[in-house]
Amino acid sequence: MRFRTITFTVQLGSEGHQVASLVAEKLGYRYYDWQVTAEAAKEAGVPSETMLSTERVPSLVNRVVERFLAGGPSPSDIDGLPSAETMSSAIRALTSEDYRYFVEAVVMRLGEEGNAAIVGHASQVLLRGKSDVFRVLICGGEVSRTEKLAKREGSTLKQALKQIKQSDRERLNFFDHYYHVNLLDPALYDLCLNTDTYSVEAARDLVAAALLPASS
Repeated sequence: MRFRTITFTVQLGSEGHQVASLVAEKLGYRYYDWQVTAEAAKEAGVPSETMLSTERVPSLVNRVVERFLAGGPSPSDIDGLPSAETMSSAIRALTSEDYRYFVEAVVMRLGEEGNAAIVGHASQVLLRGKSDVFRVLICGGEVSRTEKLAKREGSTLKQALKQIKQSDRERLNFFDHYYHVNLLDPALYDLCLNTDTYSVEAARDLVAAALLPASS
């Protein structure tokens, strides 16, 4: 396959994590998301609130990547989905300069290794210069995403809408401030998929269809 790495940028409530997991499973790619990286960072002794010294980063990156490649979770191993608060906390953690550098280094190493489906971590920006990376945006309308999030988290529509708005605002501000890009700029992506009218299985098939014709 021409594309050795797929990046997924996911709007809260769009069911993008499910889509990414199903695509990874269909293509036989390893699946990396916020939960997995947080777990690996914790095992490496790097809680998100800790500031890393520069000289420690390379060895820590190697340990995390080696763990992923040696036996990191496959798509079917991932239990549950990150909550709205988990995703918001992940964005806040990345505002730490040293921790962000650590995560960026992990993403770039995973991109070099290939056979990877990476959700988030600014992977669509960090890997955009690589010809073997396919970048996907999974998005949706505010109303649809609010309804899906409320159902998934057992919250009211008012609570879900507040979380949607907060997540959208935080992520747009984060990418504008640190990477000087508009997160929702279609030019950042090879495929933009609105899941308002698609099941996760149909969305999976659409993404896979965009990739499989490039197989050799």
